[in-house]
Order: sequence, then C-alpha cells, then structure tokens
Amino acid sequence: MNKHNELRDKLLQADGIDPSQVSNSELTCFRQLLDKMEPERTTWKRIRIISQRITKPAIAAAILMAVLTVIYFRGDSIDGTNSAWAKALEETRNANSFTCRVRITQTTDVPEEGKIVAKEGEIFWYFSEQHGGLMECFVDGKLSSKTYLLFDSNESVLIKPTTKEYEPRPLKQTRDDIVENVNPKQLVIRTLEGHYVELGQKTINGQVLIGIESRDSKAIYGASISRSFEEFVLQIWFDKDTKLPVHIDLVSKPKEADWKRRSISDQFDWGVEFPVNLFEPNIPGDYTLKEYKRSEFDALKGLRLFSDLSNGKYPSRLDDETVIKELGDYEKALNTMKVRQELKGEYRLDMIFDACHFYSQLIDEGKRVGYHGDKVTVKDWGSILMYWSNSASDYRVMEVFLETLRIEKFSAVQLGQRLFETQGVASLSTFQEADKFETELAMQNKLPVTIRVVDEQIKRPMEFVRVEVVPKASESSQIKRVHTDRLGQCNFPLLLGDYEVTAVGWENGRPINYSTTLSVAPGHKNPSVELAIPTIPLVKGRLVYANGKSVRRGTIRIGENKQITYLNGHFIMAAPHGDPLDFQLGYAFDARRHTGQMFFWRTADQTGDLVLVLDWLATIRGRVIDQKGSPQSEANLGLYAYSKEISGQVRKLWRQKRTNTEGVFVFNGVPVGVQMELVVNNTDVPESKTHIDIGELSPDQRYHTGDIVWPKSYDK
Repeated sequence: MNKHNELRDKLLQADGIDPSQVSNSELTCFRQLLDKMEPERTTWKRIRIISQRITKPAIAAAILMAVLTVIYFRGDSIDGTNSAWAKALEETRNANSFTCRVRITQTTDVPEEGKIVAKEGEIFWYFSEQHGGLMECFVDGKLSSKTYLLFDSNESVLIKPTTKEYEPRPLKQTRDDIVENVNPKQLVIRTLEGHYVELGQKTINGQVLIGIESRDSKAIYGASISRSFEEFVLQIWFDKDTKLPVHIDLVSKPKEADWKRRSISDQFDWGVEFPVNLFEPNIPGDYTLKEYKRSEFDALKGLRLFSDLSNGKYPSRLDDETVIKELGDYEKALNTMKVRQELKGEYRLDMIFDACHFYSQLIDEGKRVGYHGDKVTVKDWGSILMYWSNSASDYRVMEVFLETLRIEKFSAVQLGQRLFETQGVASLSTFQEADKFETELAMQNKLPVTIRVVDEQIKRPMEFVRVEVVPKASESSQIKRVHTDRLGQCNFPLLLGDYEVTAVGWENGRPINYSTTLSVAPGHKNPSVELAIPTIPLVKGRLVYANGKSVRRGTIRIGENKQITYLNGHFIMAAPHGDPLDFQLGYAFDARRHTGQMFFWRTADQTGDLVLVLDWLATIRGRVIDQKGSPQSEANLGLYAYSKEISGQVRKLWRQKRTNTEGVFVFNGVPVGVQMELVVNNTDVPESKTHIDIGELSPDQRYHTGDIVWPKSYDK
C-alpha cells in the first residue's frame, strides 16, 4: 500500500469509517485530493466540490485530510511555516522586473601542472520580462562587456569597451524561453516548486532572513538534462517580511569534470520601474561595428571539436537543435585527455555553433552549398564533408584528411567529379548527361550576361520586374527567375546557346509577358538585351515594431510579390498584378518570424506610404471529433483571412493543415491584424464544410477552438 492510500485509510478509520465499506467513487475523490497537493487556497475549493459527491459520514474525514495533506506531503509545519514559502513563490512569480549582482568563481584542477586555476567574474543584471535585459560583465573590477537582450526587435547587442566594438546578432531564444530559463528568478521558482529543506532563519545587517536548500538538480535544470552532478547545493535566503529572495548561493560540480563552480546572486531589487531608455544600446560614436559573421576556419574548428566529442562523427545537420541533440553528454567528453591536450583548456562549445552559423550565412548569401555530415566520419579519408561556392566557377571544399579536416580550393568540374564518384559515376561525360545531379557544377565557358528592363515611354530603368530566362536547346536545363535591381538590370553567367528572355509587365491590371531572344555566342564579351515595358506601380512603406523601432531585414508579401526591408525598416516593391479595385492579402514578418502583421491591400486605397506595425504572433489550436466523440484524423482545415468591412467579405486562404491521429490541429505563427475564419472539410464530402469564426486575434494569443463536432452526414 502506498503512503497516499495508507494515510487515506487511517483518516477514515479515525473518523469511525470502515475503508472497506467506502464506495470506489468516494475513494477516488480522496485519492485525487491527496495527489493534487495544491496550495491551501485551492484546497478548500476542492473540499466544497468533494462534499457534494461523498456521503455525510465521510465529510469530517475529508476536511481533516484537507488540513493535513499539505503537512504530510509538502513538509508543512503546524505553525504555518509553509504558508511563508507559498507566499514567497507567489511574490517571486509576480515580480516581473529586477536587478541583481551575480558573482561567479570557477576553479579548475590541472593535474599535469599540479595546480588549481581559479577564474572570477561579476555580472550585474537588469531584467524586465516585458522589455528585455541588460548584463554588465566585470573582470578584475573593470567593465569587460555589455549585452542587451532586445525582445521587441528579437536581437542582442554585445558591446566591448576593451576593443571598442559592438556586435548585433539575432536572439537564439524566444522571449518566453529567456523569461523561463535564463534569469536567476527561475532558480527560485523551480526550487520552491520542487524538493527542499528549511534552513531556519538568520539575521544579516539587521535583516531577518529565512532560507531553504535543494540538492535536486533535475528540478532546477529539468528532468531531460543529460548531465549528472558529483556535487550540487543550492541555498536561497528570503526576506522574512517581503518573502522575496535576497541571496542565492549555488555550488555545482558535474561528475567526471575537472572544474567546480560557485555563483552567488545578491543585491536584489524586485519590481523595479526602469527608465524607458535603459534597454536602448548606448554605443559611443568611436565604436566600430563587428559583423556577426563566422569564417570557414571557425566552421572547421567547430566541426573538429564535435568529432572529438562524439567519437569521430559529425552533426547530421548543421543547425543548433541537431547539434545539441546529437552532442549528448558533452560534459564528460569535454574532459577527455584528448580534448584537453589538443585544446589546452581553450575550448568553447560556441565553436560548434559557429559552424552552424557559418552554414546559415552561406545560405543567406545565396551560395551553392552542400553538407554531408550524415554520411561522412573521420574514417572516410578523402570524403567531402562540406562545400560552398566561392564564385561562379570556384568552390571551397572541406574534406576529411588523416582523421581531421582541411579546406581546399576546387573548380566546379573537380567538385562535380569528386561528388559523383561517390554515386558510382565514373567519368565527367556521364556526369554531364545525368539530369538528376546538379549539372551546373560541371558547366564551363560561361559568359556574364546583362538583361535590362526600361519604361517604354521615358526609358527609365525599372526595378522589381520579374525576369525569366529559358534555354531553347534543352528542356532539362535550369530556368532562371530573377528580379531587376535599382538599375533595371539583372546579371548572371550563362552557357553558350540561345535563350528566351521574358519580363512580366502590367496591362489594364493584368500580367502580360514581353519576350525577346538572347544569343550567347563565343567571342561575346558581355552579351546583353533590353526590354521596354509599360510602367509598373510601386508600393512604398515601412515595417516597425509595436514600440516604434524599425524592423531590419523584415519580409513583406502582397499577393505573389515579396520584398525585404532595408536597415531602417523601409521597403519598395512592385505592386501585385490584378484588378486595382480588388483586395489582396498581404502579410509581413520580422527576420526571426517572431512578430508579424496581416492586412488587406488594393491599389485604389494606396495613396501614401504603407506603415505596418508588427506584433507577437498568435496560435490557434483545437480538435475535430465525430458525433460519438471519436477523434477525426487527416481532416482538412483551412485558415482564412477576411474583412467584415469589405463588400462580399473578401476571403483569402492563409494556411492549410490536417489533423493528426488524435484529431488535433495547431496553426502556429498566425499574424494579427485581420479577421480569421477556420473551415473544416472532408475530402470525401467536399461540399460539406464547418465554419468557425475566430475573429481578430490579439498579439501572443493562444486561441483554443475546443472540440469541433462534424455533422452526422459528415462523418467518415
């Protein structure tokens, strides 16, 4: 018998009730009461509910159990000490801003040198769950860096006074992740929600403190964490009157690690009203911008380190999530003799993520890139782990060499040959004939081509015109689709041959193609062609966050046309084709797709700049069931945007989903700004649909439709 049932039976017997004579439903009510272990204020609410379900002779025992449950299971004392911890938990949760000092001391045992090395640092935290954070780091009493966490713009800014540099970069975590995991406040909350012992009280500088201690690392860091600790002690001291934390002392030493860390957080000030400009990066005029870029050698070092920590393997994919998952118990691996000898204590786990960032840079820059970490290990001598284009005909290649890595320069032909040898392709001629491979790798004799588009009336260069280049000789050759730049031009290399060049223009609000022929022949130094088309209307505007800041590198799309904002949030793009009086769905996101806005647009209403305010995205979820309550899997759902102010309620499909095996569906990342409607239909009965009016969502709203029941004729 477990302790819950034992306590239940003893309480019933104390009240003169035979446990064997109590019905199963009554026993279930008692068991639920014991399992929940909620704070006192909700316990009494449950008593009222239970009293309606059980017989009168059991009511007295239920009340007694309600009083003693918290004492028995949560370690309460009769004098009400536990209510102090409940109050401490509530006060800490409600404090949405704070400042504090964090002092960190890390000692490392270096047996080969016969000494212990100690490193010390000091951080001053300024944190607001609404606006962001500021961390000031000091080494030897001198300010070494400032880090701003900017929630509204989803970025961080690192300022280094020692080198007079500043470095903006995107946040790796969402605002919710940072609030829940990064700041010291969460140490307090997780400790109070887990297992702890009371330390009594003490007085420091006239302030009376009450304390608790926890040695439960899983409760602090989460049950899924891979590391285990040889030593872990967390002590938290609270002000006896305010019940707010004033001192946090954490000592930790992972198993098989050669280092031990102690962090002390103090000088807390809770519920601070920060000045408006505190979280605005203060960058002196003589500081230089350090671009958040990683070099090929950063990637090389990171992948080498990963292979050292994972027995010769490389990440199967180059993204942060995959690296964290596949790295496993890196604390143990980092302390192997091999890594210590090679890196001499200068290792950084960020080196591995630098490889991920370098890979992302290549993609953002439009480079041709390939990665084969899912197939290559350090034993595959001569294999290509990664390649990327350096120019139209040259590539950089990272290959396995003597169980390590090196970077070489390859021509497109050399790279193509090496890659396709692994596929069983023996010669270059065979490779050139295989359409399933990237034939562009073997292309030679390319010539730079210029295509220019001008206004047919005044010959002014036209930007944002979509141009398509189709080779006439081979249907399997790649079709190029590009947009003209501010000079009305698009430039790229083409093989020798004949091409059809098409520019898409407007005529009476409808798209129309204007075509010409381009011939790329030997001896041409710079083949070019010019197309004259009618003027295309432009859309000008700006993306801003809710606090008025500009959205850098944001994306705006209206109909089929898309554009990226400049650094100051401004954009110019071609107006989408179509009836000038017809509304088209538009939407915009920031670079991290954490904020967005949806809207309706038409040429007739566009008299000035289009200003769009981006706010936090919403989520829509629910479940589809039949008349019997069974979940309906593979049900089709469409999320539509519409406006009640527009005649005919113009609707545009925003996104489609299908329910999973449990009948559940989730629409993540839904921008706010317009009315939404959910339509559920069955592929077997397409004419039968269920409509759910969602309305206009609020920023960061978690909308739940509940269970959506199909009509009987609609069931599968």
